[in-house]
Amino acid sequence: MTKKSEYLVAYGFAKGKSIQLGNVKIDIKGDTPAKKLHFIREKRKELAAQGKDKEFDDKLQELADHAWQELASNQMVLTDYPKSEGHIYTVSLESWHQSIENYYYWCLNFFGDIGFPIVDKITDTFAAAEHSSFYGAAAQRLGLSQDKVGQYLATIGKMVKDLFALVRELRWIDERLAIYRDALGIDKDGKPKKDKDGKETGPLQGAEIALKGMWVDLVDGVVGGQRTGSNLFNMAAQLQFVALPDLFFSIHPKERADVDKVVEEQAGQFNQQVKNVLKRKLEQYLAWKEATFREITQRRTFTLDYLAQHYNSIKLYMTWVKPYIKHIQRLTGQMDLMENARLVSSFESNLIELEVIARTKPKGSKNTYTCVMLTLEYHSKPQMQFQGDAGYHRGPLHVGTTRITWRAYAWTDEQIKNYKAMRAQEDIDLIASIDKNLQSALDQLGGDIANYIEEAERYNKEPVKKEPEKPQANVLEPFTALVSGVKETFGSLIPTLPKFSAKKGGDGKDKLGPHPKIMCFLHYSIFKKAHGLLSW
Repeated sequence: MTKKSEYLVAYGFAKGKSIQLGNVKIDIKGDTPAKKLHFIREKRKELAAQGKDKEFDDKLQELADHAWQELASNQMVLTDYPKSEGHIYTVSLESWHQSIENYYYWCLNFFGDIGFPIVDKITDTFAAAEHSSFYGAAAQRLGLSQDKVGQYLATIGKMVKDLFALVRELRWIDERLAIYRDALGIDKDGKPKKDKDGKETGPLQGAEIALKGMWVDLVDGVVGGQRTGSNLFNMAAQLQFVALPDLFFSIHPKERADVDKVVEEQAGQFNQQVKNVLKRKLEQYLAWKEATFREITQRRTFTLDYLAQHYNSIKLYMTWVKPYIKHIQRLTGQMDLMENARLVSSFESNLIELEVIARTKPKGSKNTYTCVMLTLEYHSKPQMQFQGDAGYHRGPLHVGTTRITWRAYAWTDEQIKNYKAMRAQEDIDLIASIDKNLQSALDQLGGDIANYIEEAERYNKEPVKKEPEKPQANVLEPFTALVSGVKETFGSLIPTLPKFSAKKGGDGKDKLGPHPKIMCFLHYSIFKKAHGLLSW
């Protein structure tokens, strides 16, 4: 199996969606390419225990829609690219006295000339010999990026640690608020709480008793963490106040104005001294209950906003650090290229791989693009020269061998995105290592943090008022009318490309006919003529 077979299958460049392994049919499961790739790797591990991983890889290679390319006479090689439309064209140029960079920029400019407005860079990798001057210049820039990444990662680690404390505090607040709400008989929105049948439950006696216990343990007569003689339980040790705790935990006035009335009704048979102390304790408790409920509700709102701000700050730092990590990877060089026979450590040599996709949507096509994929492989001798008049910036001038390959495709938006994601998988895996570390930490918090972030965003989101759009006058209308008039007059003198008909295929994309093949050959043929190569 080529190393890209699993990627081609996972990202939709395959001949089917299942593998027949003996008598067992294995369907490639997953609603996203990443999940499909994960399924394939897990299935390979499972089959490796049975000794069937090699057979699985062979079937996977048959399923992947690989492109075959003739690298030499009668030497067909299975490449890691999807099957192209028509032929694959290749040109090899060698010049040790002229810069090879002009080939790349000529190709880019000519794409625009033949009607390809969008050019996406897919791959940009290099490898330099260890003793070359180019490697030394790259190593200096690499060190600066590594220092910056180290600082950012240290900050992210500290902020993730602080995130745990914020979530724990919110959990504690929610636990305490649940008791308050049950004691008041209200829900999260402040409305009367109802049971499954829709009946109002009212204040729950158990929650009220729990709150009174907290007040007695933490507030009533407590100084410096120690209970004084005015504490309810300490007073109960005296003979005349033995019944005070029972009365306090069994009498539940709803408001402070009802304390005198409720105590006289439910504890009228006790002496006046006990009733006075009971009224004092209930009055203090109800005042504490009202004030702390309001305080803890406001504290939750503040903590929730701070959590959202803290989480967004972590995401911001991660956004800042990702480009540096990508730069580090690109400055480090490509390990696959380091093993290439053309790269010798003691030579002043360099290997570069560039890949771009130019695309255009032909007339009559709704969702399918004509795509031309251009792959450039450079084996160059970088000459470090001072650029500009000031002479303080030293940069490489590449001369050497260039190998260019053209491939044609008829792809939809989804296929283009899948191919770009497939080719960038190594970059994504490297960058996602930080995301995974953060995600593993967040997973320890369960789903609470996601719920808290969502709640904070919902409360802080203001409705956007849409203003009616006013029709704007087109200031370019006189000029566009003039151009259209010229086109109608001299349209017959303007050369046009071959026409084609776009028909809808069974797979949901337009059938572009020979258009991708024609445009690919056009770019290849004109390139050869422009650079003095043999053409027909």
